[in-house]
Amino acid sequence: MLRLRVRGPDGSQKVISADGSTPYDKFIADAAGEFSLDAACEALVGFPPKPVEVAPDAALSTFAASGDTVVLRAVASSAPAPAPAPTPAPAPAPAVPAKRPAPPPSPEWTCSTCTLINSAAAATCGACEAPRPGGGGGAVATLEKMADDNSCLFHAVAFLVAEGASPASLRAAIVEQVRADPIQWNEGTLGKPVDEYCAWISDSRRWGGQVELAIFAEKYAVEISVTDVQTGRADVYGSGAGHARRVYMIFTGIHFDACSYGGLRSFDATACYDADAAVAALAAERRSAGGFTDQATFKLKCKLCGHIMVGDYEARLHAGTTGHKEFAEYK
Repeated sequence: MLRLRVRGPDGSQKVISADGSTPYDKFIADAAGEFSLDAACEALVGFPPKPVEVAPDAALSTFAASGDTVVLRAVASSAPAPAPAPTPAPAPAPAVPAKRPAPPPSPEWTCSTCTLINSAAAATCGACEAPRPGGGGGAVATLEKMADDNSCLFHAVAFLVAEGASPASLRAAIVEQVRADPIQWNEGTLGKPVDEYCAWISDSRRWGGQVELAIFAEKYAVEISVTDVQTGRADVYGSGAGHARRVYMIFTGIHFDACSYGGLRSFDATACYDADAAVAALAAERRSAGGFTDQATFKLKCKLCGHIMVGDYEARLHAGTTGHKEFAEYK
């Protein structure tokens, strides 16, 4: 039985238990029912979340493991276009050509990240919070490089919201937060028993990720926006919790860096559209320069048995079948 944290299109979350042999299409239907969704949905998993590309009858265990976060995203309608009408015979040209009025501007805009159609007044996408194209206030977001020592996420948190804190002290803060609320931070959410997780995250060799970002967002009462360089997708941890501030990171596939904008490190969470757009532009610039690691093709080596894996899927499969979870990038 798998325990998964499932996030709906509106940002709400539920912990759902499902048998690992459950077919993909049935899991999607059941999960959509939990959120009372009528529209067709697809699942995204991993960090950053990426669409699951499996057959409808593929088993849930082939793309998700207990403790994973699964994001539900509405799928745009794909109704077939009507057949073109027969071309009428050309009419005689009028003596004086009439000027056609310009078409009115569209009252809606389509998100290039998740294809959701948003209202004209929306500055960010209602599903994935990507900034509206053309936003921004003219300033440029700055990449703040973090040390590449297995604690880059913790360095970024210290830079943005906990100045002066060491990675070790932030790892200890994670443990304290988890032990203070074992109902929220349970085995299903953490992906392993609480004691095992606390020992694991206390190890300076372990990377931080989705769980730690969610905990830090709660601990420091701040929204943490993380933009994936490869896809341009932005996930906002702590969104919907009423936090007043937002901070920014970008993720290359294996490394986190912090971002500042206009010389500032945090922003009003209700009026940060310019910062959103500037960070999105910074990620696009890094993407054009090839500044990311493709999780589907990069190589990892198991530190315990020496097995070489290609991509995140093979790494997850090896971990699930052997229990080995100590990997290093293999070049």
